[in-house]
Formats: sequence, C-alpha cells, structure tokens
Amino acid sequence: MRGPGVVGNFGARLVGEGGSAHLSRSVYSLMANTILTGALGVAFWIVAARLFSHEVVGRDSALISAMIALSAACQLNMTNVFTRFLSHAMRPTRLIALGYAAAAGLSLLAGAAAVVILPEVSASLGFIGDDPRMAAVWVASVSLWSVFALQDAALTGLRQAPWVPLENAVFGVCKLALLIPFVVTGATNGVFLAWVLPMAILLVPVNWIVFRRAIPAVAGFRNAPRVSVPELFGRARLRRFLALDYVSSVFTQGIATALPLIVVALLGTEQNAYYYVAFSVAVTLDLLSSNIATSLTVEGGFAGGRVPAAAGTAVRRFAILLGGATLLVVVAAPLFLLPFGRSYADHASGILRLLALATIPRGILFLYTAICRTHGHGGRIAILRALQFVMVLTLTITLGAEFDLLGIGLGWLIANLAPAVVLLPSVIRHLRAPRTARA
Repeated sequence: MRGPGVVGNFGARLVGEGGSAHLSRSVYSLMANTILTGALGVAFWIVAARLFSHEVVGRDSALISAMIALSAACQLNMTNVFTRFLSHAMRPTRLIALGYAAAAGLSLLAGAAAVVILPEVSASLGFIGDDPRMAAVWVASVSLWSVFALQDAALTGLRQAPWVPLENAVFGVCKLALLIPFVVTGATNGVFLAWVLPMAILLVPVNWIVFRRAIPAVAGFRNAPRVSVPELFGRARLRRFLALDYVSSVFTQGIATALPLIVVALLGTEQNAYYYVAFSVAVTLDLLSSNIATSLTVEGGFAGGRVPAAAGTAVRRFAILLGGATLLVVVAAPLFLLPFGRSYADHASGILRLLALATIPRGILFLYTAICRTHGHGGRIAILRALQFVMVLTLTITLGAEFDLLGIGLGWLIANLAPAVVLLPSVIRHLRAPRTARA
C-alpha cells in the first residue's frame, strides 16, 4: 500500500494541473443545471396546477415522490460512489455498468413490494395499486429513475458536468410539453406520465455520452501516476466507509422525499398539492448548496482525498448568492406561488417561507457531508443523517398534526437548523485549512 505522501503528492500535482479550473467548471455547470431544472420544474407544476385538478396534482405528485424516494433507497449509494471514486477507478466502464445494474434490479424488486405494502400503510395511498397497468408502469419507473439519477453522477464524477444541464433542460422541456396531450386525452395519471416518459427516452442518448464520450475524455488522466480506490483508505476502512455512507444516503433521501407521503397521510392529497408546489420552489435553493458540495467531493477525489484549495473562495461566493435568493423567496413568497393559482398563494406561502429559511442551515450540512466524504468519515455522516431523520419525522408528524402545513414547515426548519448550528465551526475550520496550508 502506498503511503500518505504518495497520495498527497499525487493530489497536489492534479490541483496544480487545473484542479481549481475543474472545480469552477463543475460548480458553474451544476449551477446552470439548478437554474434550468428549477425554472422548468416550477413551470411544469404551474402548468400542471392550471390544467389538472388539485386531487390529480396531489395524487400524481405523491406517485412521483414515492418513486424518487424508493429509487434513492435502492441506488446503493452509487451516486456518492461515482462522484467520490470514479477518479480512481481502474475500470470506470465496469464500475458504472455494475452500479446501474445493481440499482435498477433492486429498485424493480422494491417497487413491486411497495405496490402491495403502501396501500396497507395508509388508505390515502391505495390509488398506487388500484390500476394494475398503472402499478406496472410505476414499478418500471422506479427502476428506470435509478439509472436516470446515476447517469448525472457518472458524468459529474468523470469531470463532464457540462453535459448535465443540457440533459436536464431537454428533460424539463419534454415533460412540460407532454402535459398538454395528456390532459387533452384525459389520461388518469397525466402528470405522472408526463414526468416519466421523457425520462425513459433520454436514458439511451445520455448513456451513449457516458460510455462513448465521457469515459474516453479522461484518458489523459488515466496515463498519470494513480492511486487505486482501495489504496485511498485501506480495504477494511473503505468497506466500512461505503456501508456507512450508503446508510446515510438512505436517510438523506428519505428525509426529503418521504415528507409528501406524511402530508398525504396526515392532511390529504389536496394539502399535499400545496406542500409539494412550495417544496418544488424551495428545493431549487437547496440545489445551490448541493452543487457546491458535489463539486468539492469530485475534486477532493482527484486531489487525493484533500479539500481543494479553491473551496473557501467558491463557498463564500455562492453563500452570498444563496443568502440573497433565500431572502427574496421569504419576502416575496406569494408572488412566487401566484403563477400556480390564487389558492396556492393563499395556502402555501407560509410553508414556502419556512422551507426557504431551512435552505441556509441545510447548506451547512451539505458542506459538512462533502468534507466528511472527502476524508472518508462515513460514520460521522451516518450519525448526522440518522439523527436528522428521527428529528424530521418526529417534528413534522407532531407539529403537522397540530398546525397543519405550517407545522410541517416548522418541523423541517428546526430539524435542519439544530445540527447546522453545532457543525458550523467544523465546516469553517476545514474550509480555511487549504488556505492555511498553502500559505
């Protein structure tokens, strides 16, 4: 096994040969993806809210949310594996193909089980298994969504992030356009079908790019002196890190995507329509922080397990953007919701403000997990996400039953703010470390 000096010197050469440029390109590409995805996503739900009834929007948004939640749990943490370890994979084609196959297969089995189990959990979720044909489409969609999510991680981990906004822009435009024919034909689950059909079609061209363009594009890096994945941490520590990071990823995805199911069970499908629209607006702010964290993880891998020297500057720059965007949403929440309809502006403004405020502490948590992932501290991430998962479920169920949608938003805010306050000093210390070492 090579010593720490080899890894450190190797990482230093990579950073010196353009690591900062790659970090900036990755961040800006993912930022463009956030803007395009957010804008097209908001437009999708605006049009859906105008064309379809509250009941249809609430039901289909629950189907979409359940699909994403179950898929995330079945992806075996390959998103984080791709972004962290593709830089060191001796055979990236094999790693990506195996990741796709494992996630898609497990998702197929889990989706079939969910069709049977979810209606038993709540009578409000009985519609998932009412129509056998629709149930089959939903199960297949869970499996396909796993590959759809992982292909973005593969592109990003191979330093090909500029493809990501292009792919998701096409996806956003196509699903928006499909709403009209589905409402005209009176499709029962038109919102859900408009979401998943373009996703399935795009799998072919995007993965042609992954395997025929993105992997060969890093051929120059393959010729450099390299450290394999097991040599980064040691085999035992690597296995422990992957297992713990997978557990944390299940908690992370479950925290966000299980909430619509809680809202449906507590308050019904109409209230879930108000919640989901507000969450769709607020999640765009979340993605600003997530993009920086993902880029730091990728470049930390190429830098031999160190936080990139450009990290502090990048975080400060985008923290200003996040703070300004959050303030704008909080102040003008009804205006952001008005395009969805007057009822959304009247009923969802309060929860939108709370969800928007939570994006600031969530940004701190995203950065903390990126730093831990770069250094291989999977246990710290797992403990954080498990604790947060318990807090979110406890607070949203308790406060939601008492204060309806405002209680859901307040529980979400508290569950993110409390750990962020505790972890902020650690984040600041690690982001300052590269500058201190350089000096």
